[in-house]
Amino acid sequence: MPNLQYEYDFITGMKNPIGTHIKIETDAHQGTASCEWTVKENYIGYDHILHGGIAASIIDNLMIYAGRAWSGQDVVTANINVNYRTIVYVGDHLLGEARVVSQKEGSRAIHLHAELKREDTIVSEADGVVVIVFPDKNGNIERHRE
Repeated sequence: MPNLQYEYDFITGMKNPIGTHIKIETDAHQGTASCEWTVKENYIGYDHILHGGIAASIIDNLMIYAGRAWSGQDVVTANINVNYRTIVYVGDHLLGEARVVSQKEGSRAIHLHAELKREDTIVSEADGVVVIVFPDKNGNIERHRE
């Protein structure tokens, strides 16, 4: 059962006063996570364009939530490769989705794909890997590697 707390997470944390406060929905059976969000001015880089780091962070969180739903365990990002397809402006309404692509039997690594779309146009997409972590009874994550 997932243990890590996300209440101050920049993307989803409702207690983060400067966060995006995006609500992510999951489907454990399908291994998916999805969200909707309208770009606000305080998340731009310049000229009313969404900062790429914000787009990458949304995608990262979608992958975390999909991996977490799929495995029923806490996960952290091991690798993410984001491709930006087009510019996103303040006021654009985005739909995001991540899905589990594969997990080898007995492996802690979960491979995923994610997309951010404006209507039918993919604005950013990524492939990534999250890994299952095992917090101890105090919520501390193990320190060794595979």
